[in-house]
Amino acid sequence: MTRKRKRLIIVLAILVVGVTVAWAMMSHGQDRSVVQTGKVERVGKLDSVVSASGEIRAKDFVDLQTEIPGVIIDLPVKEGDTVTQGQVLLRIDPFQAKQDVASAQATYDAATADESSAQVQISIGEATAARDEYSVTAAISDLTQAESNRDYLKAQFERKRKLRDEELISTDDFDLTNSTMLMAEGKVLSAKAHVDQAKADRDLARVTIDQWRKQHEAAARRSAVARANLERMQDLLAKTTITSPLGGVITKLNVSKGERAVPGIQSNPEATLMTIADLSTIDAEMKVDETDIINVALDDRCEVTVDALPDVKLKGFVTEIGNSPIGDVGQLLGNNQSQDQSKDFKVVVRIEDPPPSLRPGLSASAEIYVDHRDDALVIPLQAVTIREVEVDADGKYVVPDLAAMDLAKQAGAGAGAEAAAADASAAPKDEKKEVPKKELEGIFFREGERVRFRPVKLGIKGESDVEVLEGITEGDEIVTGSYRVLRVLADGDFVDVQNGEGLGLRMGGPGKGSGTP
Repeated sequence: MTRKRKRLIIVLAILVVGVTVAWAMMSHGQDRSVVQTGKVERVGKLDSVVSASGEIRAKDFVDLQTEIPGVIIDLPVKEGDTVTQGQVLLRIDPFQAKQDVASAQATYDAATADESSAQVQISIGEATAARDEYSVTAAISDLTQAESNRDYLKAQFERKRKLRDEELISTDDFDLTNSTMLMAEGKVLSAKAHVDQAKADRDLARVTIDQWRKQHEAAARRSAVARANLERMQDLLAKTTITSPLGGVITKLNVSKGERAVPGIQSNPEATLMTIADLSTIDAEMKVDETDIINVALDDRCEVTVDALPDVKLKGFVTEIGNSPIGDVGQLLGNNQSQDQSKDFKVVVRIEDPPPSLRPGLSASAEIYVDHRDDALVIPLQAVTIREVEVDADGKYVVPDLAAMDLAKQAGAGAGAEAAAADASAAPKDEKKEVPKKELEGIFFREGERVRFRPVKLGIKGESDVEVLEGITEGDEIVTGSYRVLRVLADGDFVDVQNGEGLGLRMGGPGKGSGTP
């Protein structure tokens, strides 16, 4: 090859490279994105805030209801009155309750009399049994005496029979002895009969005692039932006069004198006669979204705003955190639609130094300060984005080479893209390597006319800013908008910066304006 031809080839190669570079620059110039930027800065303090809404309620309150029906004959209070514990609030006509008490008293007296009568019968039976036991003892003693006398006469009879056989005594004398012995035998039989009768009387007395004892036990139980019924009626009579269970203010009065009070359940508003609340301690019952509830802790300080007092900021702190979603869990899990719905949890905030104008039921909102940082490095929340990027075996971000990225873009735009793809597909499978990728949170920072993606480690989130723990330093210029551009911005893109005034972004960048042509 001649020297002239070599020079021509070198010149042509330089021309091709120059044209390619010029084309790439023109191509990038046409695809430049318009962005807004700002400087990473430090703030004196950063608060992580959870917003919630709910209503004001008294810590201690009670909905008064009646347990007996009746006409209200006395109502000495009105709504808004301050009452003390034990003060009479309402009286219901007691006539029916008094009659029920009188009837129960009579039943109880009769049952008590039956119990006393049974006790007397037991005492009589025990006395009779004791007498019969003595009779048995006396009868046995008589039997013993009769048997002893019979044995004596029988022995005498045997001796006289021998004397008669020897004709030493007369026949009349012998017959008299025989007759006396037979009479003794009769007395023994009679004594035995008396013993049996005395024992039978004693056993009957014992059975009678057991019977009266059972009757006494039954009478005692009837008396206990009658007493319980009497106490219940007396309790109902006492409940015709309703007193205040706590000191406070009557915040709601649903009845008037002459109306009929009707017993009911708590969920029935018609059954509630009045509501009394202790307004010395006021709470705000808030609903917190399930995504925020894990950040809320007891004693977190809060700032509560009441809709009726928009210019007053009330201080408070968290005293209670619900463990279950608000509402019926069974209903929440009853269908797939309920499972997909967002759930709220109850958080109770204690109001410090509540103003006298505060009333239960007022709508309120709260800012719960769940975390705090001093001297925090922050960026706007909208500057944070997520990209799927290449990572190494340890899961760490692999920073791509700009030159390689540009060559890849040029190759993709040239006519050789199809050939390159064909060669890649024709390559052996063992030569193909899958590059691991992972979604990482990060920001885009400005590097000359281009932007680069950089993963960051975030800390607590404020209302519009987020703390950055790792990845950037104070003073770095990062892309802060617009959202439409940030959504599609890629690592290495060429950008034009438009930080005009009035765009509304913190940190020197614009805010709501998209800035896209």
